[in-house]
Amino acid sequence: MNAPSWGRFTAVLLSVGCAAPFSPAQPLPSAHSLPAPPASEPQVLVIPPPPASSRRPLPAFRHACRDSRFPALAGPWVVGCGPGGRLDRAEHLETGQIVELDSPPDSAGLSEGQIFAQGDEHGLWTLPDPLPRHASSLMDQGEIAPPALQDPGVASLHEGRVAVFLIRDSHALTREADPLPWFPPALAWPTVYWVDGRDQASDGLDIWGWNHRAGPPFPVVTAPGDQRHVASSETWLAWIDDDGIWLQDHQSHARWLHRADAGFRAGPSLWGSVACWEERTAGDIDVRCSDGLEATGAGDQGWPSRWGPWLLIRQGDLPWLVTADAAGEVAP
Repeated sequence: MNAPSWGRFTAVLLSVGCAAPFSPAQPLPSAHSLPAPPASEPQVLVIPPPPASSRRPLPAFRHACRDSRFPALAGPWVVGCGPGGRLDRAEHLETGQIVELDSPPDSAGLSEGQIFAQGDEHGLWTLPDPLPRHASSLMDQGEIAPPALQDPGVASLHEGRVAVFLIRDSHALTREADPLPWFPPALAWPTVYWVDGRDQASDGLDIWGWNHRAGPPFPVVTAPGDQRHVASSETWLAWIDDDGIWLQDHQSHARWLHRADAGFRAGPSLWGSVACWEERTAGDIDVRCSDGLEATGAGDQGWPSRWGPWLLIRQGDLPWLVTADAAGEVAP
């Protein structure tokens, strides 16, 4: 897997907001010492036939971004970079409106119509407004991955801890954890999920979660091998492990599995219950979605980002937009 380059992200342990500095007196509890949420045996994720779709290139977003996850979709907006590699532009897919962002950041968390960045270029952009507003005073606090955004909150990862805070507030709540760098968290407010390495030496990477209103962090999925690339949307959670793509309902904890060779580069993209991912078959990389929408063909397709009928992918250095003629959010 090619790790993104977060030029300014450091693995320095700092206090966040008004929280007290963290100095663990005891080792972190193992996943084996805490109860995981109940989970039924996984069901097979049945993928329907591909719907009719069209495809067009997006040359305005051809420039490489410093954060390799971009360009990406923020609802009906494509967010991407100019020649400088910063997130300086957005285009509305229905109206064609183009917005040039003021004080563009290197990296950000996205939600529908919103962009949030920490660091020197911190702030919240609510499209189509090009100016960042409601900037939190949580600037550079040693983030080790890009933040996750879901109104009204933000989640961020730091060495030895996770943090959550309201977008318009400078006070963060933090808990000790062992989040890994490069893997952004997933946020289903008020619960944050992340890839945790506390048991990495014994049985691999795990997915942990923390609802700051309900108690301490808890293991979501622990198993031999590496669970990684976590994503969340509404009541759904997705991740990738050595077996393939997993999809879980937050509320019932029911799980579905699609066996595939995935997770070697980009993580899954989740729109409600619809997951999209990279899949390697016979040496070729394609993008597939659980509702049947896909991007296949000569060459490698990758870096999926999904919202509504739109699937944003990259083939080589050029982004393409795949649009389903009729797409509906469906349960697995």
